[in-house]
Amino acid sequence: MSRRDPYGAIIFDLDGVLVDSEGIGFTTLQGLLREYGVDYREEDNAPFVGINDRDHFAALKARHDIPASVDALIAEQTARLLAQLETGTVAMPGVPAVIERLRGARYPLAVASSSLPAVVEGRLRAVGARHLFDAVVSSFEVARGKPAPDVFLEAARRLGVAPDACLVIEDSAHGLGAARAAGMRCAVVPTGGQWPHGADVRLNTLLDLEPLLL
Repeated sequence: MSRRDPYGAIIFDLDGVLVDSEGIGFTTLQGLLREYGVDYREEDNAPFVGINDRDHFAALKARHDIPASVDALIAEQTARLLAQLETGTVAMPGVPAVIERLRGARYPLAVASSSLPAVVEGRLRAVGARHLFDAVVSSFEVARGKPAPDVFLEAARRLGVAPDACLVIEDSAHGLGAARAAGMRCAVVPTGGQWPHGADVRLNTLLDLEPLLL
């Protein structure tokens, strides 16, 4: 295959881009918070889409005076998500076929996610895509989560590609901000029926990457 665009590498967000897991993540979190007397709704969750559990639970703990520690909340949420990996992980359109074709075109490929490492690895395996990526980075492996650029910069470092040669695929405003802060170009797929503002490219699904990159 020959390339049609000079991107040096492609870096994917996970949730909402490669796997349709935002819904189950919310309902799992909603159930957890209910045990602490917190009535948590989708509109409450919207500002946190794209950030990692560490920052999310720290904000929720402070806002609702939850007695459990942030680490305990993360551990409980992670256990619930891992228990549902096989039944609760749905591939987004084009996964893994589009990723396979990009790999066949010799693009270096990475995942840079706000989710915990065990959840990232489990979800990628559940949709048959883990082996297609040269690097997989969780924001728990870097100093700061999105919208800071750390996770994308670490992905580029592991791929051995300059940040300004990378194309990020995202679905959240926090993720788009992180890509911009990393000096990377960004294509977005819609979340909740809307695209984050300010991206270089809008994609309806990952299938739209093929005419762009192949």
